Amino acid sequence: MVVAPHEGVNRGTWWDSTGTADYFAFLSNLVLAVVGWTIFGTLVAVVVRNPAGAVGAAIAWLFVIEGLANQVWSSVGQYLPGRILSVVLTGGQPSVLSSAASTGVSYAAALVIAGLYVVGMSLVAGASFRYRDMTA
Repeated sequence: MVVAPHEGVNRGTWWDSTGTADYFAFLSNLVLAVVGWTIFGTLVAVVVRNPAGAVGAAIAWLFVIEGLANQVWSSVGQYLPGRILSVVLTGGQPSVLSSAASTGVSYAAALVIAGLYVVGMSLVAGASFRYRDMTA
């Protein structure tokens, strides 16, 4: 906001109804994606039960397994959690992980699938945590 006037950026559209609507749409997409990533991280942490292993497993899943699945079998790879949460985060717009040509998942479908992932991962993490052998 401080640099914008000096660079010739028009700030008038930032505060009109379109700018604020876009801001709140982005903010809601960001919150939904962060909740999804948090649930994914919780599931991996509960299943692995080791902080370093959980970080390694999550990175391996998101970058290696999802990347390979998307390259080898793109009709299935586009429905994996990382790709779906990327579509939710960007509001269905093209991004680094999901360009318009590579994803066939609409924003509305991504919201539904992400919701199903969140519920499923929460149930698995909760059941695993609940029935884990704890003696402390």
